[in-house]
Amino acid sequence: ISMEEKIAFWSTLCYTFLITGMMIGFGLLFQKRPPKNINNLYGYRTRMSMKNEKTWVFAHQYAGRIWFYSGIAGLCFSVITLFCFRHSSCFETVSAILMIAQLILLIGVIWPTERALRRTFDSFGNLKK
Repeated sequence: ISMEEKIAFWSTLCYTFLITGMMIGFGLLFQKRPPKNINNLYGYRTRMSMKNEKTWVFAHQYAGRIWFYSGIAGLCFSVITLFCFRHSSCFETVSAILMIAQLILLIGVIWPTERALRRTFDSFGNLKK
C-alpha cells in the first residue's frame, strides 16, 4: 500500500469522525441542554422552531435525537465500509459517496424536525389539541 493510499484512508477516516462526531455531540447537547434563548447564532434555527420557547425546545430535542442516532449509525457504517474498501481500487469513489451520505444525514434532520413541529404545533407555535 502506498503512502498516498494511507493518507487518503486516514484523512477520510478523520473526516468521518469529524462529521459523525459532531452529529453525536450536538445531538446529545441539544437533547439535554438546548440553547436557553432563541437566537440567530446557535442552534436549530428555522421560522417554525423560533416561534416561541416551546417550539425552540421541542425542535432541539427532536433534532438532537435524530442527529445522535443517525450519527452513531453513520459512524459505524462508514468505518466498517472504509475498512472493507481500503485496499480497493474504488476507495476514492466509496469515500466520496460516504462523505455525501454523511452530509445528507447532517442536513437531513431539517425535514423530519419541521414535519414534527407542524404535527405538534399550529402555525402560531401553540400546541395542537
